[in-house]
Amino acid sequence: MSCVRVAEPATLTRVTGLGLAGGANERARRACLALARAARAHRLYAANNATLQRMFGDLDGAFKDLLALASPVSITVRRTAFELDGAELFVEENLDESLPYAFYRDGIRQIAFRQGLRREELAALLKAIAQRLNFSGLGDDLVSLLWRLDLEHVDYVAVDAAPTRIEDDDGAYASAPGEPVAETRLGTVLAALFGPGGDDAPVSMHLDAHDITAKSIAQGLAKPNEMAPGLQPLAVLTRRPAYAQAIQNEVAEEGEDAVSLRGLEGALRALAMPLPEDHLEAVQDALMRMLDTSILENQFLVAARIVHGMRTVPQPRERVSNWMHQVIAEARIRHVGARFATKLPDEERAQIVMFFRACGGWGVEPILKLLPSVADAKNRRSLSDLALELGIIDIDQLRPLLGSEQAFVAQEAVHMLSRLRTDGSFALLRELRRHPLPQVRAAVAESTDGLSTEAASELVADLLDDPDPRVRSIAARALAKHPSKTAELLLENVMHKSRLDGTAPEVKRATFEAYAMVAQERAVHPIARFVREGDSLFATREQEDFAVAAVWALARIRSVTAVEILKRACSSRQRRLKRAAREALMWMKEHV
Repeated sequence: MSCVRVAEPATLTRVTGLGLAGGANERARRACLALARAARAHRLYAANNATLQRMFGDLDGAFKDLLALASPVSITVRRTAFELDGAELFVEENLDESLPYAFYRDGIRQIAFRQGLRREELAALLKAIAQRLNFSGLGDDLVSLLWRLDLEHVDYVAVDAAPTRIEDDDGAYASAPGEPVAETRLGTVLAALFGPGGDDAPVSMHLDAHDITAKSIAQGLAKPNEMAPGLQPLAVLTRRPAYAQAIQNEVAEEGEDAVSLRGLEGALRALAMPLPEDHLEAVQDALMRMLDTSILENQFLVAARIVHGMRTVPQPRERVSNWMHQVIAEARIRHVGARFATKLPDEERAQIVMFFRACGGWGVEPILKLLPSVADAKNRRSLSDLALELGIIDIDQLRPLLGSEQAFVAQEAVHMLSRLRTDGSFALLRELRRHPLPQVRAAVAESTDGLSTEAASELVADLLDDPDPRVRSIAARALAKHPSKTAELLLENVMHKSRLDGTAPEVKRATFEAYAMVAQERAVHPIARFVREGDSLFATREQEDFAVAAVWALARIRSVTAVEILKRACSSRQRRLKRAAREALMWMKEHV
């Protein structure tokens, strides 16, 4: 069913002709992100769940902030993105989980929100979206659901997305342009019973539950009243057809995988039928047994097909949710995890990833539980990225990992936090600067990619004085990736000898090089001072360490003065300084 809500011309002009002031795009982005997360959570949790309630509160607050700045706010719907005034607000390429695609698929091309949007309206909208998200079967589309809700402060513009052609399962019989669908179905049934007249033409077809009318016609033609007037089917049709043996031979030649796939397709079609509840439960149990068999036999591609089919077939959300909770039960995931933790061919490892991806949002929790058992760093990172792709909807899911005694587990949690880029994740990263494990603090210092310059400076500033030399070195180099006046001042303050005295040579070098990369020519003279002190006759060992770090920093500066200082250092009386200056000049010729 396709339903269109038509707005009057004045309303359309108001909805689509909106220009927003600065800052609205960021608020609109946050609102779209909150809506996507809440919709995914709505499919996983009961309505009274604390996590869902908290996320709905964030969603309500995000829309209140947005509509307080501008109203109405009209969002354009693209296939995989929401846009506002031509700027992308939210992009989701994975069509199985894409909120924009759920709108676009059902014909909505624009949706507008007005000041006064009530909490109950937002709750009704969220429920409708969750019902249609990742749903591609028969039933009411999102336009029909919104039309029934008649939300006072939500407008939308939809296009008629009615289908223009009908096909059976194998696409063999399609309606021609202008040909009535009923006539096409009737012609298909007649051709199936009597054949189109040629020896090579197909004489059988598949009919499913959607062809009830066609089935009735076929049954009536198969058992005609012999006393009725008109055309009668030949009696020979009721006997064993000549092509029966050929069909049996074809089935016998099919491999085990093909037969299993046919069984899976049949079970999934049965779930979409109006069967009694006990029959549906039997089908679900059969699918679970098929899943267990495929997992125990390490046939993870088959397992992925079963899970994906179960999630996409049209059926009530509660039934899918209950079934998926069995899928991610500890006993099943333990076997998958044990297999993933071993040394596997790339193909089988990719199949396990496909299995988790088929689980969608339900796969996040088992992936996070699996991380501590994976010894290989590359495989752990692939799982972390997969969890981010599937959607970590609450940072509380990462807290157990952050409390792990295994440093590499907490490091993966830091990586995921840095990629979430929310206010809550950034606040938790700031807390982790005081984590007892230096590896975790180092991971925080390395997590500035994707952050704004000011956010990166704020996150790293306290780590410049960390007691662990590796953390200090990483923090300094992280600032060099985000050059700004703030970063320059932070590094300039660290350059004072009182803060670097007694530190490891790698800390001195990392600090000096970072300062040189950020300040460039302004750093030449402050750094050159350390070269002169290290070149003196009675220079101490630490002064030599400062001088060596300084010459490597000068190599990072595109300046004639820096080159001249390095050339003079090549004639130094201090052997370490002379060697470092020559190596720095050679590096400079190759890289600068």
